[in-house]
Amino acid sequence: MSVTILPLNRWLLLLALVLGAALAALEGGGIEERAVEPLFPGFDGARAVEVELSSPVDEAHPAVTVRRPDAGGPWVIEQLFGAAASPVLLDLFLSRVGAMTNLDLVSEDPGRIAEYELGEDVATRVVVRGAAAAPEEGEPASDVAPVTMVDFYVATASPTAAFVRRAGEAQVFRIPRLRVPPTRPFTWFGRASLVPFENVQVRRVAAAGGAIGGERVLVQTMERFGSFKGGSGAEISSQRALDVLQRLRALFPVAVEGSRPAADFPGDGAALEVTVEQVTGGELRLAFFEEERDGTKRWLVRRSTDRLVLECDPTVTGGLVEALRALPE
Repeated sequence: MSVTILPLNRWLLLLALVLGAALAALEGGGIEERAVEPLFPGFDGARAVEVELSSPVDEAHPAVTVRRPDAGGPWVIEQLFGAAASPVLLDLFLSRVGAMTNLDLVSEDPGRIAEYELGEDVATRVVVRGAAAAPEEGEPASDVAPVTMVDFYVATASPTAAFVRRAGEAQVFRIPRLRVPPTRPFTWFGRASLVPFENVQVRRVAAAGGAIGGERVLVQTMERFGSFKGGSGAEISSQRALDVLQRLRALFPVAVEGSRPAADFPGDGAALEVTVEQVTGGELRLAFFEEERDGTKRWLVRRSTDRLVLECDPTVTGGLVEALRALPE
């Protein structure tokens, strides 16, 4: 028995010695060890008050700036007349920036920056600024400029990853689950239904204007579930009434056209005005304007709750007009 086992033990011992020597060689400098660290140590997206994105190759949308008055305040988009930005999109983006690490270093050669499309003439630049320290005693808070928290260039590496280079440096990192942030301002807009009420929250809808050929009224009576009447008191089928309410909720903006003073509501030339009264007593007024651009019909809308002039999908808006027309006068 010992004759067959001893040679095997010797081979195992020899193999262990070879592996040990190899590991010792590696630990001795055969492969350089590099600690995995955040690309921006100490970055805290909750402190951010300004996100500036710029693209030298996007002629239509070269830059977008999103700001808020202080950390925790509402984000607004500078290029969209101060329209509200989506806090969810901003939070997701800032958390992704904070999660970036130096794990996947793909190049340190300054001569290869162009190879990864991270040159200043082609790459999208991201600058995030944060709230500065409290002002000195007697110094106005408005005079304290935000401080730069991160500054980097980003380019597409794959459909699910991006190359990143910190400003002023040559190192290129591959960051998984990151895409080049868009510089189209509307992408960051807090897109939501223009009429955010559930059907059961609506007590009355009143519409008037040339687009529907007169006036229409829809009242939810609350006498029984799903019972509706017109302005004259005549009963309206629940199917026809719900069609109007659902189409109101389906109104989503597709672009921000401009801004007008709140005192100028509804403005001249409105083709349709709609007032939506809530069960709780509040109301929302909408003014629709029909125009044509390059041979295409467009619907613009203003709300009584803000100053924005929004463009809506013409098919959805046209469907609402038809649904209102179908109500009894």
